[in-house]
Amino acid sequence: MKGIPLLLAAVAGGAQAASGGRVVLDLRDMSGWQVHASDEVGAELKRDADGGACLAYDFHSVSGYAVLRHALPVAWPAAFALRLSLRGRGATNDFQVKLVDASGENVWWVNRPSFALPSSRTDLILRNRHFSFAWGPTSDRALKRTESLELVVAAGQGGQGELCVSRVRVEEREPEPAVWPAPVVRSHAGTLDLDYRRMREFNGITLNWPLPARPERYEVLDSEDGRRFRLLRRVRRSSGGFEVLFFPESEARYLRIRSRSAEAAPKVELRDARAWPDLNAVLSELARHTPRGHVPRAFLGEQNYWTLVGVDGGGERSALMSEDGAWKSGAEATASSRPSSPAGLSSPPGRTCRSTIGSRKATCPSRRCAGNTGTLSSR
Repeated sequence: MKGIPLLLAAVAGGAQAASGGRVVLDLRDMSGWQVHASDEVGAELKRDADGGACLAYDFHSVSGYAVLRHALPVAWPAAFALRLSLRGRGATNDFQVKLVDASGENVWWVNRPSFALPSSRTDLILRNRHFSFAWGPTSDRALKRTESLELVVAAGQGGQGELCVSRVRVEEREPEPAVWPAPVVRSHAGTLDLDYRRMREFNGITLNWPLPARPERYEVLDSEDGRRFRLLRRVRRSSGGFEVLFFPESEARYLRIRSRSAEAAPKVELRDARAWPDLNAVLSELARHTPRGHVPRAFLGEQNYWTLVGVDGGGERSALMSEDGAWKSGAEATASSRPSSPAGLSSPPGRTCRSTIGSRKATCPSRRCAGNTGTLSSR
């Protein structure tokens, strides 16, 4: 993209979670797990060294699934977080978390295709917005009460592997208000602190640096309690102006922007999963703050039209030209008379975009040039 650098255990109903929510259920007794699998898929229940339950599976070169199941009667609050302490090994397969009602026919799920199980114990946090109704005869598809939990490994690459769980925890969260209160903002000695007054889920932030403030580098940190901060991003070679930072599935109460070189503090705004469901949405917002022609029209919701340019004989002497002046020539043009417009994260044909992730740099004509997280600037 021209001119845009990509910097790119039992029920404990009255207890309080670390984030302030009520603990609905905290399952630490791993003795009640059961396993089953589809035809020709091997499944065995084992014990982990730390007392967790493990599903050892073997797909035997067939398509199918293996299931780790536990009774889990829960009346689900309107807003919740399901925390699973997991680890595993094996090839990349689909991972599914299913909540099943008493009839066994109605299922709500989270489906993660091509999911790589963490090799060390990791907390996977799933919120109410992640779950959707999967199937069943019920006419009421709202998630209200279920009786069992299923952790499913469905064949992708297949092979042998292991899925282990050591804890299941359900926490009630405060419902989101119709209008979020404005944060308490404090600025001192090159540090901007924002207190959002309660825990907030967000997928990223925007920063609008006032002129002539152009910090060469800055850091973004977050915190749950305002005392212990963790580093979210260290930005180098910032160009100032309007910038976006993508932090998918983040949660914090406090944010801190720290810069020794900035002459003034930026205006900071959170973006939640509705505003920024993916990196395409991030780029679309950036495009609205960028001079026309610097980003593909697709990010502004516009179609980009192409025409064929050629002479007798065609072949390598043919070309494609877009209304914006982008050009494809030779074999690249003859491969398709309808070159794909950048509906994903692509640069315009014939242009280049620069990707910077850590210390790696690459030019990427007509290729994807964005990772899962990043920092982008409109200047």
